[in-house]
Amino acid sequence: MALVFVLILLRRVVDLGVQLEKWEGSLRSAEEYVRLSSELHDSAEYQRSLVTKGRLFYHHALSMADAGRDKEAERKLREAEELYVKAEEAIDLVGGEVRPAEAAAMRAGCGYNLFQIQRERKAGREALFGMLRRLARVVSEHRLPVWNYKICVEMAELSAQDELEEAEDYLKDAGKFLRGMSKEETADLDQSQYFLLKARILLRKRSFKEARDLLRHASSSDNSLMDDVTFANTFRGIGKLFRAASRLENISEGGAGRQKLLERLGDVASSLGLSEIAARYYSDSLDSPEGRSLSDRNRAALFYSVATCEYEAGRFPEALAAFRSELAFSLNSDEPEAAIETWAKVVFSLKRMGQPFRALEKELREALTFARKKRLFAEEAKLLNLLAELQKENLLHREAQDSLRVASEIVSEHSVSGDQLSPYGDVVPDRYEFSSESEDESGKSRAEEDDEEAELSKRNRRRGAKLKTNQKGETELHLKCQKEGNEAAIRRILASGTVPVDMRDKFGFTPLLEACSYGHLEYVRILHEAGADLNWVGGQEDRVSALIDACSGGHLELAEYLLENGARVFHQDKDGWLAVDHLRHYLRENGSDMRESDVAKGKQLVGKMKKALESRERSGQAVYVIPKKSISSALAPSGDDPEEQGRKTQPPLYCSQYPITLHFCPFPLVFSDNRR
Repeated sequence: MALVFVLILLRRVVDLGVQLEKWEGSLRSAEEYVRLSSELHDSAEYQRSLVTKGRLFYHHALSMADAGRDKEAERKLREAEELYVKAEEAIDLVGGEVRPAEAAAMRAGCGYNLFQIQRERKAGREALFGMLRRLARVVSEHRLPVWNYKICVEMAELSAQDELEEAEDYLKDAGKFLRGMSKEETADLDQSQYFLLKARILLRKRSFKEARDLLRHASSSDNSLMDDVTFANTFRGIGKLFRAASRLENISEGGAGRQKLLERLGDVASSLGLSEIAARYYSDSLDSPEGRSLSDRNRAALFYSVATCEYEAGRFPEALAAFRSELAFSLNSDEPEAAIETWAKVVFSLKRMGQPFRALEKELREALTFARKKRLFAEEAKLLNLLAELQKENLLHREAQDSLRVASEIVSEHSVSGDQLSPYGDVVPDRYEFSSESEDESGKSRAEEDDEEAELSKRNRRRGAKLKTNQKGETELHLKCQKEGNEAAIRRILASGTVPVDMRDKFGFTPLLEACSYGHLEYVRILHEAGADLNWVGGQEDRVSALIDACSGGHLELAEYLLENGARVFHQDKDGWLAVDHLRHYLRENGSDMRESDVAKGKQLVGKMKKALESRERSGQAVYVIPKKSISSALAPSGDDPEEQGRKTQPPLYCSQYPITLHFCPFPLVFSDNRR
């Protein structure tokens, strides 16, 4: 009896270690769990121990993949796969120790774990469907609604990209199984994937209100759903999408503010993974009268957004057209490297469209001519390496050797450093991918490689090595801060020193501002610990701070962290709005969709900022220096003329009853009482 208790305790220790990412200690516990269960001669417990150890290896592999350690991650995945297969075989030894339904559930668990591994390896859609169909046959003879539900949801996930009606049918079946479960069965069941899938299908149909109402009803029925970061962020994103789309209906075709609102809709849709819809909004933004009058740099950035979304949606001809439009701007810009980067994307688009090698080679030859003319030796070498890869794929091995030889000569003759030769990746959102292996063929440890990489980055900075950026000026660190699950990757980039922690893109935004915009509190903590400035003001015109970003997005815990660490409450955006104004606006617009505890926390933060502002006012310093407009352009604009809005300024919330002198200015500025 005591040994059984120890086994249960070891299993829980391993599960807790996985949550806390304590891999070494968890591995020792898992190995002890397998050893003791084997000695106990309990086949069922031995099978569970193998599954537990396999789950540990699987999650460790995901952590390694996030850190860029792909070879180690694949090795861990193989070990997890072997353990799951062994666990599946061990079920045959269980015999009469468990009921048939329980044995079927054990088989389903092993099969589902193997499915997750193949999905992580990016296996083909048909192969994944085949695994799920085999799982469905395993559970079909027994009442296992939990497993039937999971299988239907996964089938819906696979179908949602191309077959919306098929995905809806699978979700209907999943709903039936969900409604047929007991309270005990649904207690530990993750329902967020089911509701998010239903919402995304509604979004693809542009049924924004229905999607919002669906998630609102789901969260009111199960408060724990809002604890899921993806669910909460999607819920907030859909709310923004619905409100912005509603405002768009009130703006005429040539109305002021339409271009910015369309671009905002594209940004929100893109963050929700609705690439096709996002591309349409970005295109409409470009085609609007205001969009046609944008600067070349801003139009190029919008074309890049269109291209990436079309590419992600698998619409490669449309992506190609957008990349060519971006290329036309880049060729005439003062950043020829961006033009060559885009040219490589043109080649990848042509390849995805199934164009012959000669068409790809023609584009690369033109890009090489341009690189030579501009004396961009690193880009020329990278283009030759890409050409060599394509030549090898087409069995032109002699030509590939010639291309690699010329590239090597360029690198040697012009002293091109290794970090300038990162290959062009066929992944659009992250325009630059960095690999970080655990060991190379020389057998160096990871610690030694990290030391060498840090020293190399210092030498490159002294030589003035150019940072890798995309058309918007975003580095790898900016891009990692926009997506979930990148904590390890962000720590790796900061440790390497390849990207300054406060690196600004072309619009003045730092990685920390990106993290605040997307509500990633853990990223902000990491960046702040690395020395990031919490009070940097981003945007060429918008004057957005980290605190304003957090408050306008309703990221309450993030706003609280910023306030506790010295974020300025008195900073105004270009329309005179303070962070407290943005938070009050968010609570007013979204309070009905929020939990009571979150509304109370929001009001508490408003009170805290108000108190700080009143304290500043009593010291004789100005709070509202810029007259406050009725609506901030950081929000989705209304149908009013922005110029007209500028004339309809509201009185400040906190202003002095006496003339205010700005003590922090080099000369006195005095505002009279008529500001009231």
